[in-house]
Amino acid sequence: MGPGEFFSLLAMVVGVTMYFFIKARHTERMAMIEKGILHEEEPPKKRQSYFSVKFGMLLLGLGLGMTISFFISLGVGYPQSEPLFPALMLLFGGVGLVSSYFIVRKLKAEDDIV
Repeated sequence: MGPGEFFSLLAMVVGVTMYFFIKARHTERMAMIEKGILHEEEPPKKRQSYFSVKFGMLLLGLGLGMTISFFISLGVGYPQSEPLFPALMLLFGGVGLVSSYFIVRKLKAEDDIV
């Protein structure tokens, strides 16, 4: 099985799964409306996930890891420096996610105060 067949099969499986998930949710909501449990639209939840902060810090860490590994490989100049790219990208991506945790925690604490 080649990569094209694998990804097309994966796309079909994800599509069918999403279809049945949405259909089941719709059926459940219709049953709740018929029983009178759900009279009006629920208010939107005031929950922020700070996804943009987390994603931005991850990309910043990946870019920083790639840049540092590029400059290290220029200085070393050997083909053995190839494992530096994924290693430093993963390292700095993890550092970015850990730092985003502390930033989001601080932002949530400020939101609770106000």
